[in-house]
Amino acid sequence: MIEAFTLERVGSYFDQVGYHWAYDDDALVGSWNEIYFRFSAAEDSHWLLIQTKWEAPEEVGHIDPKQARSLLQNASNEWNRQYLQPTAHPVNDTDVWKVLLDLAVFFGAPCTDKQIEVAIDRAIDVHLQAHETLPNLLAPII
Repeated sequence: MIEAFTLERVGSYFDQVGYHWAYDDDALVGSWNEIYFRFSAAEDSHWLLIQTKWEAPEEVGHIDPKQARSLLQNASNEWNRQYLQPTAHPVNDTDVWKVLLDLAVFFGAPCTDKQIEVAIDRAIDVHLQAHETLPNLLAPII
């Protein structure tokens, strides 16, 4: 069946496959492999934004903030060069350094359930890959 894209359809897919999720503000949230995911879309939007945050090792918080940002920016740039998605960029989130990972999916006007399923599964996979890979891209902290 072809219908307009909605977050409710994403939630229906999560229910269908047995994922545990909840609403948080205007987004769907859940954890996969202990990684917190946020799925959001503006009302009547054709775009779905999937976000995760990779928390940098604690040692990063003990170095000069400019050096910390540079260290995480270099790791993010290396990820972005090697992989198309998700896009990585460093953020200081309440004095904890993290790398924000964004992936936006465009569904056009109507879409099928299968298109949503494939996009969600791929988004989860590439975010998990980023969380596994980013530690290896981080330069040693001296």
